[in-house]
Amino acid sequence: DFVYNSSDQNRYLFSDYEHFFEKSKFKVNTFKGTAAFPNLERTLHDDRTRIQEKLRQRFPQLPITTFDANCIIVCLEK
Repeated sequence: DFVYNSSDQNRYLFSDYEHFFEKSKFKVNTFKGTAAFPNLERTLHDDRTRIQEKLRQRFPQLPITTFDANCIIVCLEK
């Protein structure tokens, strides 16, 4: 319920974060998406596949890899 319905979730996509960091005053040294919980990813494979298909239908203009990361690693330089 927290993930899907909570107003505490910002609903930004990977590409949104990429844009935010590119437009910031900081130099982006590292920016990559990763599956932070690979075991959880295997456990939720069926749900993940179904959810990714819904996201692809909703955002057809975005690359498929947009929905592969559940964590972003970023290193910025002032």
